[in-house]
Amino acid sequence: MIKKKDFKNNIKTILNNDNIEGLPIMQKSIISEIFKDEDLEDLFFNGFVENYKLTYGKEDDMCFCKTEDFLRRLDIIINDFIIPNPYKNENIKDSLIDLINNDVSFFDAVNFDDNDKQEILEDIHYVLSDKRIKL
Repeated sequence: MIKKKDFKNNIKTILNNDNIEGLPIMQKSIISEIFKDEDLEDLFFNGFVENYKLTYGKEDDMCFCKTEDFLRRLDIIINDFIIPNPYKNENIKDSLIDLINNDVSFFDAVNFDDNDKQEILEDIHYVLSDKRIKL
């Protein structure tokens, strides 16, 4: 079973490395601030654990790797969707909560290549257009 303390330690370790699989973390300072907010931290932790259980069950040996996937997605969503194209004139926290509530995936695997950004942005647009949210 994944413990919140281990999840937070994984995030801290990854952010301290300044990159994920050799790719720079573009919004490191924003991501660090996000995990100082207990509401967002709980939303992300609970979503992470739920998604992890569906894929890996009770084994936690893939936790660090999946945390890297999560942070890569989060970094792309903040850097390439929320900051340049805020679909609501709200802060980053509210935008993230809105995306979570509208079933945008923060937890799927990534390839750590140039296709990640395009695939994630297409997923966001697909999910949000299906929800009839004006982009």
